[in-house]
Amino acid sequence: MSPSERRRPVGGVSLVEVLVVIGIVGILAAILAGAMVPMRQSARTIACMNNLRQISTALTTYYMDNRSFAASVDGSLPGLLSPYLADAKVFRCPVEGDNTNDSYSDCWSPQLPNGPDAFMAACSNHATSFTTATSHSSILTSLDMPAAFAGGRTQSAKATRITWNGNPIDPGTTVTGGTLRFVDGTTVAISAGMQVLAVASFEEAQSRICSAVRVDGGSAGSLTVQAVSGTHFDLATPACTIGVRGTQYTATISETASAYGTRVAVTSGTVAVSGGYPASGESFLQAGQTRDFARIKNEVVPMGILSVTGPTFSGKKVTYSLTNIGSADYVLDTATVTWPVTNNKKLQTVTLGGTTVWSTTMTTSPVALKLTGATSVRTIAAGATKQLVVNYSTTANTTKSKYALALSE
Repeated sequence: MSPSERRRPVGGVSLVEVLVVIGIVGILAAILAGAMVPMRQSARTIACMNNLRQISTALTTYYMDNRSFAASVDGSLPGLLSPYLADAKVFRCPVEGDNTNDSYSDCWSPQLPNGPDAFMAACSNHATSFTTATSHSSILTSLDMPAAFAGGRTQSAKATRITWNGNPIDPGTTVTGGTLRFVDGTTVAISAGMQVLAVASFEEAQSRICSAVRVDGGSAGSLTVQAVSGTHFDLATPACTIGVRGTQYTATISETASAYGTRVAVTSGTVAVSGGYPASGESFLQAGQTRDFARIKNEVVPMGILSVTGPTFSGKKVTYSLTNIGSADYVLDTATVTWPVTNNKKLQTVTLGGTTVWSTTMTTSPVALKLTGATSVRTIAAGATKQLVVNYSTTANTTKSKYALALSE
């Protein structure tokens, strides 16, 4: 093409101008495509966090229904929570799409402290990783690890590195024997042949590292944990959950045909242990102490269930009759009381079985009262009945519909 031909207008526009426009369009398309990638990743992270929020709520409901935590030996998350979550897509991280039916079962675990109904569920699919030429293992570089906790609380935190025998591994990886090390210096020495799941490790507020490992059924042996001061580290076994912040201990896991067992021996510091199967509260072990924890296989968890009748009125007293129609003790923790706040009517005391379990002056209705007194005082045994009496300052207005009582353990 001659110079004069290159300068010749094409439909009123020179060829050079057309090429410039095409180049600009190409550059804009490339920029737009690059911008779409993080937007798509962000949308997937939000969708995953919504999945985890629903799973968290379902796990909390499972605990309330069964009075025990949903343990990994009971099954996968889709299997355990299908009665609460009808949509199977909730158990799939959008990053994996239709490639799996279960994205989260390898990244969840009971958690301490906070009681036997506490847990942590996370997802490692959003972490950008690359393979090293020497170890062929992934190294996490993303700032995003969606995580959920009891009651539907979610967060997105920076995933931190986990190594096994010096090689980086991804969260949700099962290792056999060797030593796990976390970014804050916490180590877990695992006996030969024993399988341990590295659940997750991420950075919480104030730069505190939250990490968890899990031992599932069929794996026996011992783990020696050296947790550094300030870390939040949890070890879940089929029989219990062990939570520490700066402690050295050894957990020996065993299994028979009828039960799972864990022996906890503390070398230094303090550990909190929850049996949780059924919920048995926390035990605190000091240096030099050893204790065995067990969970019976195929155990039907007993439940306490209250039947409430009333109220009846006598002067300034409003009485409710509480009967435990369940098969286990019911320990009252909170009473939410509603009454007509008229004619200077004040709530003053609450008694259970004749013993005062709350005492002050309250003028706001409804109100949730944290009951006091020894556990034995607040316990209603299976088949037993106790009278709960609410005492007011006046006797005015005794219409039953204006009074209500809700109780919880």
